[in-house]
Amino acid sequence: MKYNAKFAVLQKRDKDDEFDGSCFVVGILCFLNQFNPTNKELFLDLLSQYIRTTISNQLNKKSGSEKKNPGNLPCFIGFFEEFFRFSDDGFEVSPLFVPNA
Repeated sequence: MKYNAKFAVLQKRDKDDEFDGSCFVVGILCFLNQFNPTNKELFLDLLSQYIRTTISNQLNKKSGSEKKNPGNLPCFIGFFEEFFRFSDDGFEVSPLFVPNA
């Protein structure tokens, strides 16, 4: 998947791919809702830790040594946003997991 900033959604990489970002997020959300809510919180903690670490690593890179490539970071942030969009918890919970600016 890739993140489409124009529409603020996850979308498939090519036309032949039968993978939809919204369905993927809803599927993971339904899977996590079958278990104790602490599992969903742990998943969000790990995802937000990955995002924080990747951002920190990108900021700490030497400007001349390596090209600053965010990799899949926009995709993970898009997943994070869609997860809260489809979640019953709503956007009120997201400040608990969003990295400090």
